[in-house]
Amino acid sequence: MQASNPTPWGVAMAGGLGLLIGVERERSSGGNSEGAGIRTFTVIGLTGGLAAWAGTIPLLVSGLGVVSMAVASYRHTAANDPGSTSEFAMLLTWLLGVTAMHSTVLAAAAGIGAVLLLASKSRIHYFATRQLTRRELHDALLLVAVAFVVLPLLPARAVDPWGAINPQRLGFLIVAMMVVSSAGYLALRFLGPRLGLALTALAGGLVSSTATIAAMASKARDDPANASAFAGAGLLSNIGTLAQIGVVVALLCPALLTPLAVPLLASCVTTLVVAVMSGWRAMRSLPHGALSPGARPFQPRHVLAFVGLMALLMLVGAFARNWLGQGALAWISAVSGLADVHAAIAAAAQLTAGHQVDAEEALQAMAAALASNSVLKCTLAIARGGRSYASWVIAGIVAMVATFGGSLMLVLSTA
Repeated sequence: MQASNPTPWGVAMAGGLGLLIGVERERSSGGNSEGAGIRTFTVIGLTGGLAAWAGTIPLLVSGLGVVSMAVASYRHTAANDPGSTSEFAMLLTWLLGVTAMHSTVLAAAAGIGAVLLLASKSRIHYFATRQLTRRELHDALLLVAVAFVVLPLLPARAVDPWGAINPQRLGFLIVAMMVVSSAGYLALRFLGPRLGLALTALAGGLVSSTATIAAMASKARDDPANASAFAGAGLLSNIGTLAQIGVVVALLCPALLTPLAVPLLASCVTTLVVAVMSGWRAMRSLPHGALSPGARPFQPRHVLAFVGLMALLMLVGAFARNWLGQGALAWISAVSGLADVHAAIAAAAQLTAGHQVDAEEALQAMAAALASNSVLKCTLAIARGGRSYASWVIAGIVAMVATFGGSLMLVLSTA
């Protein structure tokens, strides 16, 4: 296929990418003259670009020539170097040259990515053999399978009589929870608490601020001298939860994000102020072993339990809406928020997206869920953290809920 509107930039890009790959291969081989080097890869890139400009027959001939060259190179060097990376790099360079005549941006992105991948051989091997555990690999493959195999197969329509359950939306939420949990795990795994307990708390809040506050309470009881630092970290986890609430609402019902943005932002600012007051300096000086990332990137049972609870709440909410009328959703959300505020808020957002409830009713239900979940957090702080820890956590959570409720009332009154 002949390139449309060929330009000198395409030829230059083809040769330049071949040059970059050739430099990397030359350095990787340690100057070994038996393998292909800078000149060979540059010529291959130019050949692909010019063949794409010349037409179909030159393109086929040059492609067969590059394949033959790669086969001959492998047979010549197989005794000393059984790897085939350089041979596949030849084929890639030719393809990049062809692509450059059609889209320089695509060719540049793919070429630079290929060079970075080739140059990172030692780091990738070290990561795969020394740092990546079998459990982490298993969870990564599970995430990829769910995101790219299971999710596209799920129905994109409601499957229940009340129109509350959309399997594809639930599947998308599963993937989002797995990604967020994995991101928090990786932050702790590779950056470590020495970069600040604040980062650890924020990452934990993305997974479960209730669990983070409970974990910090246990540490505060074991180390009373740093109770204020752990309290600050526990409060910061609420910012992660508030951010996740915004993400969940944006995914399930974007229309609700507009009236919810001000209460969420105001609550984050209030929580941050109290967290800084409670012990920012002490937080930065905690020892390296202050917190571990956990056993695995995410717990599939927890993710499925979250989504299962959300589906149940959506069904109950839709049923209560039909039978009990206005006001039922707020009570249901308040009760379910004790166990999982994310599920309650996601259920309210899903019901609004399905036109089962109006925006004001959903926002009131979200406020009720946040308030009831905050009661549980304060109870955990008192029961497990001691007086100093509990006093700061309760002060911050009360301020957060009051700010959220006040801001929400102001938004609804001016709407």
